[in-house]
Amino acid sequence: MLITTTIISVRIVAISEPQKPTVETTSISIQEGTSVTIACSIQGASGEELHWRRADDQYMSFDASDENGILTISNVKVFDAAEYICYTYDRMTGERIDSEPVNLVVTPSDEERTEEDLFGEDRERPQPEPDQEPEPEPERELPLEPAVEPKPTIEKSTVTVDQGETITLKCSIPVRDSETILHWRRADGQSMGWHITETDGTLTIENIQPSDAGAYICSAEDTETYEIVDSEPAHITVLPLTQQPSTFSISLNTYIY
Repeated sequence: MLITTTIISVRIVAISEPQKPTVETTSISIQEGTSVTIACSIQGASGEELHWRRADDQYMSFDASDENGILTISNVKVFDAAEYICYTYDRMTGERIDSEPVNLVVTPSDEERTEEDLFGEDRERPQPEPDQEPEPEPERELPLEPAVEPKPTIEKSTVTVDQGETITLKCSIPVRDSETILHWRRADGQSMGWHITETDGTLTIENIQPSDAGAYICSAEDTETYEIVDSEPAHITVLPLTQQPSTFSISLNTYIY
């Protein structure tokens, strides 16, 4: 009698559910002109890339730095008041995972005070004595209108690249003086990863990933007037690597009796 026995060996890989980033607090109040630091982390995880973004998708201040899940804003301005979200990406699906929002409240400084601020709307302002001539009001100088900065231009408005490669985008302006600096940012307001560097108007993305795809804007800022002029966006498309189909092994052993 012939008996055939078949043994099938199947290897099962367990995929853990990605964890959500957590923040230390969900609300912070701070005075204008000071600095603030907000931290987030993933419990029990190491090597995860953590970044920050504004919930309203506006770009963050040039005074903001985002490193290893720690957001620091120096010399906070009123327009920095917003909700900020810490996020990471699922390594398997590429899906973004957000933390709970952190509401940053900025109290304006009182450097510029009006008469209402000093005396109140219902209080009588001090009047001169009967025999005292009122002092003439000083003439107010009209502020000079700042010169309009030229618009930055980008060499390539559309770039398509394979995942894992390195690309460079260059930005320039026709006339540039020592008071003008060039910056890059994502048009969607998300923070750029630490594999992205910029030097004097040149943006370099090493080991580019699908999460880096999107529109990027170059900004020219006058350090004296703080005027900012944006370029037209440059669109980056990242072609993902072809994924190999999942496989499992089957061992067939035949015994003849």
